[in-house]
Amino acid sequence: MWKWSRQPTSEARREYRANPCPKANGLADVLTIGLATLREAVRRKIVLAGLLLTVGFLILFGLGVWFAFQELKSEGPLDPSEQAIFGGFLLSGGMWVLNFVAALLAILTAVGAVSAEVTNGTMAALAARPVPRWKILIGKALGLALMLAAFVALSTGAVTAIVYLIAGYVPANPIVPPLLILLAALVMQSLALLGTTRLPTIANGILIFALFSVGLIGGIVEQLGSVIDNAAMVNIGIVSSLVIPSRAIFEMASARLISGIASPTPGGPAASPFALANPPSMLMAIYAVGYCLVAVALAIRSFSTRDL
Repeated sequence: MWKWSRQPTSEARREYRANPCPKANGLADVLTIGLATLREAVRRKIVLAGLLLTVGFLILFGLGVWFAFQELKSEGPLDPSEQAIFGGFLLSGGMWVLNFVAALLAILTAVGAVSAEVTNGTMAALAARPVPRWKILIGKALGLALMLAAFVALSTGAVTAIVYLIAGYVPANPIVPPLLILLAALVMQSLALLGTTRLPTIANGILIFALFSVGLIGGIVEQLGSVIDNAAMVNIGIVSSLVIPSRAIFEMASARLISGIASPTPGGPAASPFALANPPSMLMAIYAVGYCLVAVALAIRSFSTRDL
């Protein structure tokens, strides 16, 4: 009976010892690039500036909540529903500021992730190594996403703790709103990554900030349209949320921060300047996740065909 007896060559043995699992090595490349991107963001002091800004806001927010709550208590004892309304609206306002800061941090850290390194020659040296370009971009996206996740977790946790300790209010599900705020920031990060593969850093920054403004203005137009019952204004807001879904995602988070609270005003939760009477459903969150994935896929495609 014929039997295969060929033995692996010494070169094959050395290659196997160096990389017994090629997929694991590929994952290591992505993680290495991700950690390097995270260190670079910290070195550029953008993260430090964001942290200092957030700490300053938390101090002012805590003082504001404390004095406002003391003023309300001085007018008489609060029943549980009034205390919940007060705490819920303050928490929603604090989260709105953090949503804005997280979006700015996402844009500023990703807007030059590729273009700045192409300009200074770092990207040419990195791409010359036997590492596919898609790994470089995925690694950068992963590192920036981890930074955003840490920022959102710490900052939203601090705001929730301040409101709970002073006003005694905590939302029914305190986990979902921070996750939605993170998703809104990831939308802006994915757009910035797509732009940085083709545009210079300054031009990309101007474009992404303009798109972010479109989302904010569209949300305001939709909110006003719902108040005055203007269908055209509501439709403009809906279209803007499909183009830039970050604002709509935060409206979902805000609605969950004050859900279950009986509002003393006829408008219900829409009486808050941070939520709509009819916030988007979870389908918008699914759409935003797909939006991010498509933007990153297009960024990979664009980066793979760019001349360095």
